[in-house]
Amino acid sequence: INLVSNHPRTDIFLQVLKENNIDILESSKLSIFLNSLESEIECKDEEIVIVDGLEIFLENSQRMTSFDSYISKVREKLPCKNALPISLVLMSGINDEWEEKFDNLGSDNPERDMLEYSNKRELLNHISLEIKRKKESNYKQLQNSLDLIIQQNNSNEDIERVRAKYQKENNSKKIYQKKQQLLIEIAKDLNLNLKNEPIQEKMKELIHRLESQEFSIGVTGIMKAGKSTMMNALLQQEVLGTAIRPETANLSIIKKGQDKAKVYFWSQDEWKKIKKLALDEQGKEFVLVSEKLNGFSKYIGLGEKEIAIEELDYYTSARKSEGLCNLVKEVELKLPLEFLDMGVSLVDTPGIDDPIVQREIITKEYLGSCSAILHLMNAKQSATQKDIEFIGDALLDQGVSSLLVVITRVDTLGNSKEEIDQKLISIITHAKRNIETYLNKRANRDISTVLAKVEFLPLAGKFAMQHRIGDSQKALKKGYELKDTGILEIENYLNSMLFGDKNERAQLAISNAYRSIENDASAYLNQLNEQYSLIGLERNEIDKRLNIAKKEREDVSLQLNEVLLEIEREERDIKEELERLRNLFESQFEVLHQAIAEKMSNYIEEELYNNRKPVSEEI
Repeated sequence: INLVSNHPRTDIFLQVLKENNIDILESSKLSIFLNSLESEIECKDEEIVIVDGLEIFLENSQRMTSFDSYISKVREKLPCKNALPISLVLMSGINDEWEEKFDNLGSDNPERDMLEYSNKRELLNHISLEIKRKKESNYKQLQNSLDLIIQQNNSNEDIERVRAKYQKENNSKKIYQKKQQLLIEIAKDLNLNLKNEPIQEKMKELIHRLESQEFSIGVTGIMKAGKSTMMNALLQQEVLGTAIRPETANLSIIKKGQDKAKVYFWSQDEWKKIKKLALDEQGKEFVLVSEKLNGFSKYIGLGEKEIAIEELDYYTSARKSEGLCNLVKEVELKLPLEFLDMGVSLVDTPGIDDPIVQREIITKEYLGSCSAILHLMNAKQSATQKDIEFIGDALLDQGVSSLLVVITRVDTLGNSKEEIDQKLISIITHAKRNIETYLNKRANRDISTVLAKVEFLPLAGKFAMQHRIGDSQKALKKGYELKDTGILEIENYLNSMLFGDKNERAQLAISNAYRSIENDASAYLNQLNEQYSLIGLERNEIDKRLNIAKKEREDVSLQLNEVLLEIEREERDIKEELERLRNLFESQFEVLHQAIAEKMSNYIEEELYNNRKPVSEEI
């Protein structure tokens, strides 16, 4: 204990502590402030405040009935909860004047002994508890510091591991492309040379399926996270943030094709949902403004409209469309860029802090079908509550198999690589800890496998884009070669996720195409062999084989009819069971709905009754 006091009776206080084996150590951080009750006291959580002043109430002791009344009167005068009232005079028994007043309680009055004993006991208990609390607090601080060091070391190892993992050029895209092209060539060859109509139709379907395979990359983040800059660097052309794609809150899908755009408007049903979900002031204002637009009745329910890219401003720009962008659900852009080869598409989502709930719902639904998701966080404002909630919800609710968190604008963290890496480790540690906390709060299961889906990579997006659009000198002047920007690791990550073993859908497309060609070619070969074996046989032998084949076909037909009847019975049973479950669900849902409505109503009534505003989070 470090005693900080100029109180005239400090020596009495020290004597009491010494008698009870409590040492005074000047170096300790636990402070005791000894004050008079009538002096000003500033209380702090980490301090013990001892208030010496019980005796002033003893002057009126004849009018007091018990020890409790003394204490309650004193506590009314205390400045804060962690202040403790004592009487050093009564503890010492050396002041005749106060001894006499104390004696006036009566020698046979048990309150006298009780007061002195309780006064000391309360003091010592209070100090002991505070010492214990301080020790526990110091231990927790030490534990947290150790945890932080471990987490930072882990984060350092993780980022180095992820960097190393994706620094080596990933050939998954090239390997997939070779397999795809080979299978298409074989299918075209079979289609051309095999004079078998069913097989030819299968080969045409297979070619179409392989050529139309899509791989979508979802890009998310709050406003000013650097999405457009990174996407420009990936596309190797300054496409986004220019007249081609101005600022907008619409979902934008960028695919391979000749320069053109398509605008999709909200349907009547979707607009009804927007109105229904517009519960806050911002949402209500959005609906009110939108429905007053001249083009509202024309565009809502129109469906889609193909336009020239130069016209895009008129439909999507928040500044130039005069509010028409509110009526647009999503935009599809087609551009002849190499990055978009092999069915790759970039999905630029509205900010995750979008106030329009329906747009947020559509974004989340779309992300569920993406082959890879990049979530961008600005290094200067990373791991916001919105970021953490989005990442956690994507992992738990959207079935996301992998998610890359890109820490953008890392070049703003410092002037040297060492300084940037140190801050980067701290940012990733903080983000991981918050994601883990959120997942633990939401999930009632082991989250280690869920956390393993998240990886982190840094990006100096501005310099990456400068290298990619032919303005490398600016980046090099700042000491950034292309390999230092982080864009190559992100590209390798995407190639791995889209075309590598982790993308089961891509691997399944190749293996299914291979099996389809193998099975069809084998069936055709067996058919040829069968025809070849018939050459030179006697007529009666051929008829015999035909009869056997006819009998086998009839048997198969009978078996097929039995299977179809069984399927009909099973289907009927399933429909009946589904109807029963639906009725049960509806009745249970109604019960739960009423219970929740009643609970919400009671909560709101209670809050209003107590003149408190109901909290939306509680509701």
